[in-house]
Amino acid sequence: MKTTIITASLFFFICLGTLFAEGHNQSSDNFESEFTELIESYLVLKDALVESDAEAALSAASQMESQLEEIGEHRLEGDDHMKWMDTYSKIESNLTEITGSTDLEEIRTHFYGLSETLIAGVKDFDVEGVVYHQQCPMAFDNEGGSWLSSEEQIRNPYMPDTMMGCGGVIERIEG
Repeated sequence: MKTTIITASLFFFICLGTLFAEGHNQSSDNFESEFTELIESYLVLKDALVESDAEAALSAASQMESQLEEIGEHRLEGDDHMKWMDTYSKIESNLTEITGSTDLEEIRTHFYGLSETLIAGVKDFDVEGVVYHQQCPMAFDNEGGSWLSSEEQIRNPYMPDTMMGCGGVIERIEG
């Protein structure tokens, strides 16, 4: 009788552990997919800035806010959890600044902060596919500005009217 109870208890805890582990892995897999979708919306925002379309940029930023909220702040565990909480907070702050702006140049300035956060983010967390870290050294009065792109060709979101092709690829980031 004791052996049956011990065996049943052991079986229960093994099953519980397996379910927890499978749920944890699925959460991580879903995180990568959802983070990739967030990056895809960021690329829509970048392209809107290339086109100097403030309305489309604000729409993409608003979409990113919704996606970020869906991802949530407490998705990962351990060191990744701490990194994500910091990244989440910065993205949230950057998006609030963008969506609170109406001036295209102000949106671009806040986009720079968002870009810096997401460049670090795609290095810390996997994304599906390839993104390019690009930079224009002349943006912001020669201070320079970086962004992510889905293509290698330079399409400068900071100075599209005067220096569309200004910049270069800093690195290719593959998930």
